[in-house]
Amino acid sequence: MKQILLLVLSFFFLQIAFTQEQDYTLYLQSSYMDLGYMNLGRMTNRKSRWANIPTFEGKKYFIVQFRKIPTDAQKAEMKSLGVELLHYVPNYAWFASAPEGLEIERLKYPVGWFAAIYGDNKFSQSLSRFSWSNSKVNTLPPTHLYFLEITTFDIENKSLIKKMCEEVGAKNIKKGNYKDTYSLEITKDKLQELANLPFIYFISEQTPTPQLELSYRNTVGRANYLSSGINGMNYNGDGVTLAIEEGGILDTLTIDFQGRKKERTSGNNVSGHKTGCHQNAGGAGNYDPKFRANAWGATIISLSGSSWSFYDTANLRMASHSYGWGVSGGYWAGAADHDQQVRLQPSMMHFYSSGNVGSDTCNYGIYNGIAGWANLTGGSKQAKNIMAINNTSPYDSLSFGSVGPAFDGRIKPDACIEGWEGTSFSSPKAAGMMAQLYQIWKQNHNGADPQSGLIKAFMLNTADDLYNPGPDFRTGFGRINARRAYKAINGNQFFVDSLGNGATKQHTLAVPANVKEVRAMLYWTDYEATVNAAKALVNDLNFSLTTPSNATFLPWKLNLFPHADSLDNPATRGVDSLNNVEQITIPNPAAGNYTLTINGHLVPQGPQKYWIVYEFIYDELTLTYPIGKEAFVAGEKEIIRWDNYGSNSTISVDFSQDNGATWTNVVSNLPNGQTQYEWTVPNTLTGLAKIRVQSGAKQSVSLLPFSIMPVPQNIHRIWSCGDSLMLKWDAVAGANQYRITRLGQNTWTV
Repeated sequence: MKQILLLVLSFFFLQIAFTQEQDYTLYLQSSYMDLGYMNLGRMTNRKSRWANIPTFEGKKYFIVQFRKIPTDAQKAEMKSLGVELLHYVPNYAWFASAPEGLEIERLKYPVGWFAAIYGDNKFSQSLSRFSWSNSKVNTLPPTHLYFLEITTFDIENKSLIKKMCEEVGAKNIKKGNYKDTYSLEITKDKLQELANLPFIYFISEQTPTPQLELSYRNTVGRANYLSSGINGMNYNGDGVTLAIEEGGILDTLTIDFQGRKKERTSGNNVSGHKTGCHQNAGGAGNYDPKFRANAWGATIISLSGSSWSFYDTANLRMASHSYGWGVSGGYWAGAADHDQQVRLQPSMMHFYSSGNVGSDTCNYGIYNGIAGWANLTGGSKQAKNIMAINNTSPYDSLSFGSVGPAFDGRIKPDACIEGWEGTSFSSPKAAGMMAQLYQIWKQNHNGADPQSGLIKAFMLNTADDLYNPGPDFRTGFGRINARRAYKAINGNQFFVDSLGNGATKQHTLAVPANVKEVRAMLYWTDYEATVNAAKALVNDLNFSLTTPSNATFLPWKLNLFPHADSLDNPATRGVDSLNNVEQITIPNPAAGNYTLTINGHLVPQGPQKYWIVYEFIYDELTLTYPIGKEAFVAGEKEIIRWDNYGSNSTISVDFSQDNGATWTNVVSNLPNGQTQYEWTVPNTLTGLAKIRVQSGAKQSVSLLPFSIMPVPQNIHRIWSCGDSLMLKWDAVAGANQYRITRLGQNTWTV
């Protein structure tokens, strides 16, 4: 800390007193600067300080920190002077620009101090000379060649950027993938000169080339429950468009996307990985019904590159990205781009695979050197408004997926779902489930799209808790449960409002009797962060829940201290100042009116819209697979699945081959917390099979019968002519009729 304080003094020469009640720490990636306790008196010599800030193209670019968040009127007054607040830096500060001729005396309260953006304050955590996590920077030879990405202010004369970078020794300067970013090469001895260029505000190592990250398609997350056709449940993503974004094109021979695919990637490089991701998002099971995925009615786009334009031109609403850049972190330009897109295109959502290197060692930031933690494969996955998805086995056990926390201690991954082959297939499965939930919302709201932040909140709040109780850095908020999310969406179980800096809003939640657990989650689509910031959260809302007896509960938060034992600790209750999602749960709540309180603790980019979603969990046992109409084959293995809440009794599973007239026990005395059982299908022939699960006095049975029969073998065509053909196959013993289907517009039809 002594070193950081000396940096503050030498860089900024600050002379201003701040109150003890507010946190004026400046969170830059190069260092955290605690300015609130320096007690340096009022800032003097404004004119000389202003004169010392470099001028570029008639403007000065600087950092300004305020005593309090300026009001809209104060922002308008500054704008009238030509002062533009460009990029927010926690806390209370902005990177800003102003005309060089500004009469600085007119820049008044609540301005606290301002200063030039010095070169040493522009480096990422991994490049900073003062970073305790990467002291090797000082030991590299002067000729060491860096491959860097710079982020600049929005300069009108773009050619000048390249010219001035070349003048300080940079080579191979190219426009980056995101707005105001450039890649370049430069030796270490020229790095400081590059950092001193006034139009640059962030310097990081180049994003490496992405690498692909390598079945129970729809039953683990209960998506099958929504698309079975039983009880009117036929939600398969129809009317929703999602994309798989990565290199290559789809296999043109596949029939699983019949009538629903749109290729937007050029070339002839067929990608099996991309095709597999599409199949896991929305394959119709036309090759094999067992491989029917979640959004088998959705339109699916094969995409490579930015998705911004497709939001309006193709009604794109979600994109899945199943690749990574190796263990790497920070808040990349790609993260800022995604957060901005979701904010400006509010029905859009991005999904990312968390990565497949859960045992690897972190190599950046405060978690550098910790094995098995903070190993997400890329800074784009650490965006706030998206969903990073880890994988589980088909049995809800943890697999090899990459885990959090994010670089600043936020909860990542957001959630998990089965991905036995890798997180590459977990991400599109989650995207497919969101498409199903969009369809439900649209049906209930006259075809209008939901905002993605609301559906994300429903998915997180209704997820099944895995690993440690509450959120954790391995599974996020748990394994997504589409059935539970459907119930909450269909019941309109949410509040929506907005608030500004310092404001407070309250909502009343009526909790019924006999609830085993109440869950409430606050979520907001946050403003995109500045890439140079060491903390990604911009608008900080606080959340609490007060019971009818005036007991107050705070959200669950995790221990972000950089040690494996701390990161593995269960969540505890407290004030959360890092995440844009906060969850409060109360077991066995008394019936009555509860008060949900939201405070705009620090809202520099307000007003901020927010949602509170809630769920009541009762004493419930629900069989989720098989529920009816499935086709099983004798001797094959199937995983029976159910949801069970509120009871401590053991589980038994029974089988009937005569529509429930008689039952045969499959297994008894399963642990109460187990929600699946691998079953070898018996050697019988029936179209009236059912499964029953029981726990104490509770039971749940398949809603309709399913079948058990062999698959016909040796199918071949004898002849075809015009609109007629003859087929032949081996007879199935015991079968008295067969049904022949043909491939229709999207799926097989009779």
